[in-house]
Amino acid sequence: MIAYLKGVLAEIDLDYIVLELNNIGYQVFVNNRAFNSLPNLGESFLIYTYLQITDNEYKLYGFINKEELKLFEKLITVSGIGPKVAINVLSALEPSIFCNAIISQDEKTLTTIPGIGKKTAARLIFELKDKLADLPIETKKTNEPNTADLVEAMEVLGYTGQEVMPFISSLLERGALGQDTSFNIKLLLKEINDNKL
Repeated sequence: MIAYLKGVLAEIDLDYIVLELNNIGYQVFVNNRAFNSLPNLGESFLIYTYLQITDNEYKLYGFINKEELKLFEKLITVSGIGPKVAINVLSALEPSIFCNAIISQDEKTLTTIPGIGKKTAARLIFELKDKLADLPIETKKTNEPNTADLVEAMEVLGYTGQEVMPFISSLLERGALGQDTSFNIKLLLKEINDNKL
């Protein structure tokens, strides 16, 4: 196994990067949120990896931290969830939001992930609810906003869960959301409108 690679960022593409190490370019598939944490081209950095070996190819999947790698490894143990869907999960939701959705059995939040329907969401909850305790991912505190309520409110306004979850994740990362749902809706609408410009 290849636990991690440390090298120079040589190329960035739509769903992968190329990391140059000892004059060899390694193609590493990453989730969309990982692109925000990448250094500039030509700079050195470390990325944790998972090597998928199939009959006819080898693929490296990369993660900015060990927590995402561990969550990815848990995800691919679920029947019907392969690396591509697991990367979609990590692209759509922060690990803490995903884990909270599993623990609280929040299918609504899970179905905001592209490629995850009600049946797959139910299977994720069933197969992962007892497996996430050993992950070093911070789970929801009682004073954190309820993302399921926020998604539901935005759906009433005509948005889909898939449209709003990236914005909710971004606001949560910055600590901008509070307990007041109406405040959160206004903040989310402003965030969406600011990004349309």
